[in-house]
Amino acid sequence: MTIHHTKKKSMTYESLLEKHRILVAEMATLEARIQDHDTNIAERKRLEESGDLDAYMILLEKSGGDSKPKMQQNLAGMKKEEKRLQQLIEFTKPIDFMAKLGDGAGKVHTTNAESSSNSTEKKRQADSDKVSEDETKKPRVLGPSLPPPES
Repeated sequence: MTIHHTKKKSMTYESLLEKHRILVAEMATLEARIQDHDTNIAERKRLEESGDLDAYMILLEKSGGDSKPKMQQNLAGMKKEEKRLQQLIEFTKPIDFMAKLGDGAGKVHTTNAESSSNSTEKKRQADSDKVSEDETKKPRVLGPSLPPPES
């Protein structure tokens, strides 16, 4: 028993873009064929009524042989593949580091500094709220319980 290993070619961002471009062109061609199929049906009916057999036979040869439902099914499969390719392209899109460094480097630093000072301020506010809540509660006694003082 031999196992054949097939190498799968890795897909890069550029190869995905090329594949997407080809798929979009094929989809446009198929959509045009579907439109032609609709016009050919009308033309075929007209030629059937006129009785011009030679023109009718040429039209049949020109139409190919694919049925409209089959072409529509292929188009639906292509649209599904296009959606998958778009997701892969978005996922593999390279990051432009220079744009990130030029636009947002200083902002990220100041944002982090501001957020840390804001978080410190929030902690202080929460601590002061906690103290005021503790003051309103009965004082907590550690140790054995003592009966309340008699008045």
